[in-house]
Amino acid sequence: MKKRQIIVHVSDDEKELEILCKAIEAITGVDRVEAIEIEEPEEEKLFVVRLYDGFDNQWMDVSKPVPKAEADRIWNEKTKNGTEKRNYGDIDYFAVYPAGTRMIYAGGFGAHD
Repeated sequence: MKKRQIIVHVSDDEKELEILCKAIEAITGVDRVEAIEIEEPEEEKLFVVRLYDGFDNQWMDVSKPVPKAEADRIWNEKTKNGTEKRNYGDIDYFAVYPAGTRMIYAGGFGAHD
């Protein structure tokens, strides 16, 4: 005898799941309907590598949105494994941010005094 499967994506509501199982049993005439939980993969978060231009006081993307491991690889390449251009003291420096992060311009030194 062949086993057949019906896969239905339903909510986490236990009562809804019970009603759905009973309805499938009644409609199909099968002996048993079993509910199992399937973990859906989390959407992979993307990151961008940005360069802060200390002369022009602005950020620019130097990578497209990529997975974190790839963003870290690019950052390591740009900073010679973190030995240069990695913080504000270096004037121009690289940083990794979640894709979609909006940078806010504060107006430069003394703008908020």
